[in-house]
Amino acid sequence: MSAEQSITARVARGQAAEWLERSVANDWGNEDQAALDAWLAAAPTNRVAYLRVKAAWNKADRLAALKLPLPRKAVPPVSAGMLPMLLRLAACFGLLAVIGLAALSFMTRSQAQTFATAIGGHKLIQLHDGSTIELNTNTSIAVNVTAGSRTVTIAKGEVYFQVHHDAARPFVVYAEGHRITDLGTKFLVRTHASGLEVALISGSARLDTPNAARKKSVLLKPGEVAVAKTGGISVAREPLGQLADRLAWRRGMLVFRHITLAEAAAEFNRYNSRKIVISNDIAGLKINGTFAKGSLDAFSRTAQYALGLHVAVLDSEIVLSR
Repeated sequence: MSAEQSITARVARGQAAEWLERSVANDWGNEDQAALDAWLAAAPTNRVAYLRVKAAWNKADRLAALKLPLPRKAVPPVSAGMLPMLLRLAACFGLLAVIGLAALSFMTRSQAQTFATAIGGHKLIQLHDGSTIELNTNTSIAVNVTAGSRTVTIAKGEVYFQVHHDAARPFVVYAEGHRITDLGTKFLVRTHASGLEVALISGSARLDTPNAARKKSVLLKPGEVAVAKTGGISVAREPLGQLADRLAWRRGMLVFRHITLAEAAAEFNRYNSRKIVISNDIAGLKINGTFAKGSLDAFSRTAQYALGLHVAVLDSEIVLSR
């Protein structure tokens, strides 16, 4: 095993222990389980580490339940003159043990937390190191910060990162079986049913596919957008204005520049429980505009007048047709 693999395995064991400890807590819920499942799926080393830690945990429980007494050994008598010295030594060793345990606790303790937004939600998370994590609609993540690492696992949704770079404590994002490593950057990550999108706003980031069968690594530059699917990773460059449009949700807006009606409707539907439904014959029509993410009525009126469509307003949906 190489030095890098050894470090990766050690980090995975530490994270596995933290996940296992959290899983037995009383407040463990469905979102926590989803985040754990995403972390397990992010890398084979995660699953191996978790199974090993869990096996050790179960074994410890069984040994504790047995409560087998240890054989008692004869202890030589202690003279009265030696007793004060032994007590002082015991006190010193006890203090050292407390200091050692405190240091170990600081080095291994994590601030693992899960965060989520509902449909239409928006949440900003500020880390102690100055990094920020911004969640878009219907998003769920797990943040795990330790003395030696910073990791985020995206179970679903879209997240914008502004990372304070620290070479000694890497910032790593796991999503859809891929790993994104910050090299001092701002970037956007969005999960899809078919794969993953990573848009680099500034700095540098590396996108890796850890799967041995299709292992690949791409170093992204500002303005590049990587799309990772089952078949591999493709990278394209986008103008700065188009990248800014991708981040319009941070101010509550959606920007459409000559996109199909089907794409615009799908984007609106990410943010609203009330859905826009379009007929197949108009799906390819193009539309432009800037809208508040909850303004279904404004979007429908624009489509109606600009494209000559019929609008039917129902309780749970708005139907657009010819």
